[in-house]
Amino acid sequence: MTSTEQGAARWIGRVLDERYRIDEVLGEGGMGTVFVAEHLKLHKKVAVKMIHPDLVGNAEVAARFAREAMASAQIEHPHVVSALDYGVLDDGIAYLVVQLVRGSSLADELRSKGGLGWRDAARLCAQIADALAAAHARGIVHRDLKPDNVLLERRDDGTPLARVVDFGIARVELDARTTGAAANGAARPLTRIGTVMGTPGYMAPEQAMGETVDARADLYALGVVLWEAATGKPLYADADLTTTVARQLTEPVPRLSAVLGDPTVPPELETLLEALLAPRPSSRPASAALVRDELKRLAEAGTGSTEPAGVPPPALGTAPTLLAPHRHHAGGTTVSVLLAHRPWIVVGLIGLLALGIGATLAVALAADPPTPLVLTKRVKPPRRERAASAPERIPTREPAPRQAPPTAAAPPASATAASVIELLATGRRDERRAVARRILDAPARHGPLLVALAELELGNGCEARRAALARISELGDRAALPVLERWQRTPRRGCGFLSLVDCYACIRRPLDETIRSLQQPRAPPTGAID
Repeated sequence: MTSTEQGAARWIGRVLDERYRIDEVLGEGGMGTVFVAEHLKLHKKVAVKMIHPDLVGNAEVAARFAREAMASAQIEHPHVVSALDYGVLDDGIAYLVVQLVRGSSLADELRSKGGLGWRDAARLCAQIADALAAAHARGIVHRDLKPDNVLLERRDDGTPLARVVDFGIARVELDARTTGAAANGAARPLTRIGTVMGTPGYMAPEQAMGETVDARADLYALGVVLWEAATGKPLYADADLTTTVARQLTEPVPRLSAVLGDPTVPPELETLLEALLAPRPSSRPASAALVRDELKRLAEAGTGSTEPAGVPPPALGTAPTLLAPHRHHAGGTTVSVLLAHRPWIVVGLIGLLALGIGATLAVALAADPPTPLVLTKRVKPPRRERAASAPERIPTREPAPRQAPPTAAAPPASATAASVIELLATGRRDERRAVARRILDAPARHGPLLVALAELELGNGCEARRAALARISELGDRAALPVLERWQRTPRRGCGFLSLVDCYACIRRPLDETIRSLQQPRAPPTGAID
């Protein structure tokens, strides 16, 4: 028996506040222990969660415990484990009394039995969506929805009843009627902008990047839970937060029908999943209540579709009562439907492609590439002449001296900012641009360094990129060096006629100057990264 188990066993038989007798240990967590207890006057079994004694005095833990008490007490719903009582003992140990649920978690169910199939997963997640709708109506965002926080209680007929638990990191908007010690702890902001709270793989991209979240972050997590409940497999199994966010922003959602090998999966369910897992919050469904109703309809419908045979499923965004405007398409469904039913579009697309190729060649030929480059390509001069002409094409300035990896000496940054910078420095082009767009969508939520790096990534033309480099130089934050050095390593050919021109010739000099300025010893900057 471990020391934690021994400590928990000492509570057996004790009575809390002359009301709750501790009978047995139900489970252990990182913050506390859950016991089965009996209300001595009502003779009712309840669950009592108590903070570990070694965490007494930890203000952050106490505040989150109070947050969980307040959030769960505000929701009286059959799919939410509600709080019944809250108190603090004489020795400072806080306890929370909640409804007793005898059953396993959804995570345990999936580990032991595998996937539930699309229909049972839709039924179960309709219940979870119902719980979220009730929470969101009270101004509460769960922020940590995952299979571990969904308990399954068996009804008399054997069907599962989902109960959402653990509102410890919930975002709560309290009204003026809320009072008391628990309310004081719940009302105090516990997460500053830029701090990541939640579980990687279930957090929406905006939550993983430390932005302020709303109810749509819970809908993203619901989409992950729905996919995993149907397949029995984790959607994002990466342990690294940076890799997970990159996949969330750039990879299409795997089609359930393909993963399950089940042709009966309704196209509407795959469309709904794609909308729930949209990288942008504005592209997700409008509310949990609408998701609940759609999941119920799909789960109970015989085929999951009321469309006549032979009619393709609607494209995303065609059901305005359910989905917000949506531009993210996985698998090219809309394009393939257009091509199949409008043959003349093929001719139009071919014509546009031909025009595009012609315009590209015209621009390339109209450009003013250096004459020596063209001559060197077509008629190679003798080796001696090439050597003599080489200095004209080599920059006269000295290259920046090689330094030890600058990131080791960079000032400390938040885990979120460091992950974003790593992605901008090492990610694929589509990953880098997706992250940069997210930063520029809400620049006030990110530090000036991340905004400047995003502007450098998405800059349209030389002036925009030179301006971004000037801002990076002014900030003087060495955390930018890995990103700038990636730009510096970019090959000096790849654009213009026959791809012989340097794509970034106009920023090479300010780029090198910015790198050299950041490599100079200086006092650590303040306020560069949130």
